[in-house]
Amino acid sequence: MSFPLYHRPGSVVFLDDDPEYLEILAMVLPQHWHARMYMRPARCVHALLPEPRLWQEDRPAHQRMVDRWREGQPLIPQILHYWAQTPDRYALTQVCVVDFSMPGMDGLQFLSEVQDWLGGRILLTGQPADRVAVAAFNRGLIDHYIPKQCADVSARLNEAIDAMSGRSLTQHHAIWRSTLRADQIDALSTPGIQESLRSLARRHWSEYVVIGQPFGILGLGADAGVSWLPLDTPEGPVERFGPGAVCPLHPGGLPGALTGHRAWLAGRAGRHLHD
Repeated sequence: MSFPLYHRPGSVVFLDDDPEYLEILAMVLPQHWHARMYMRPARCVHALLPEPRLWQEDRPAHQRMVDRWREGQPLIPQILHYWAQTPDRYALTQVCVVDFSMPGMDGLQFLSEVQDWLGGRILLTGQPADRVAVAAFNRGLIDHYIPKQCADVSARLNEAIDAMSGRSLTQHHAIWRSTLRADQIDALSTPGIQESLRSLARRHWSEYVVIGQPFGILGLGADAGVSWLPLDTPEGPVERFGPGAVCPLHPGGLPGALTGHRAWLAGRAGRHLHD
């Protein structure tokens, strides 16, 4: 199933000892990304090392919601409570882009230091380094390699980051999939439905989750407004979505969720350099 059952924004980390190149990246990156720029590998290691523990604390929170649902507690109030009480979830890094050639610690040495961090890893280099890239792939240190000198480096980088941005949420996807019946999964697997849902999700939500009871999508907008898209009708799963398909639940913003959203929006508005 290519349509993610759970989605939320996260951070993208860039590590490069060249401040001018970081400035160029800041100008060409899509504005909806929360980017953190680092020039010193040691500072970036210090920032990423605590994250595996934070991810491990976040995933069980989702599993507990599903477990309580199986015991009779409805899902929607639990999800709303989670959104209101965990604003720090947006700070977790989903992709790390690393320059290979840096003084003191090269890109592969850096990635070896953060092997427990499970996000997407992209290696950049300003010189031909195919052997280095192959060795890094074989060691499981990188997922993608982009030479800095290629003409379309920004487009290739944006595409690679987009493709990897949900990698850290794979286990969340599996947790929420367990709430769906087989016929609901089949309905969501229809190519036309998937494309409609992707388009709708981009327009309405910064974060969402698909649940099976009731069958639908609970979404949180960038303004912390909550809305609901029902995916079931008396005749069965829906096949198309009209203009009024999304129903607002908390249009003025979910109490408690505004703090996290404001911090996330502030992060999107600028690029944070940690030198």
